[in-house]
Amino acid sequence: MFKKSSKKISKSTKSKSVSETKTSERKVVITVSHLSKTFKLPTERSFGLKQVIFNRLRGIKGYTEQQVLNDVSFKVYD
Repeated sequence: MFKKSSKKISKSTKSKSVSETKTSERKVVITVSHLSKTFKLPTERSFGLKQVIFNRLRGIKGYTEQQVLNDVSFKVYD
């Protein structure tokens, strides 16, 4: 039912893999330095403007901060 293929796969010696190419030979396309990202996640749902105002007057934050990236740096090469 299935036919085996007799084709041979040959490797090209002209192209270099990414790991074989020196970093100095490649061009930097994107540079990102000191990237940080923080999300504000709600702690409880506010049911109206009155509740939001009272919570702020009482010093209750309606959210917690979740830091997902802190001082990340990287480069993208061509």
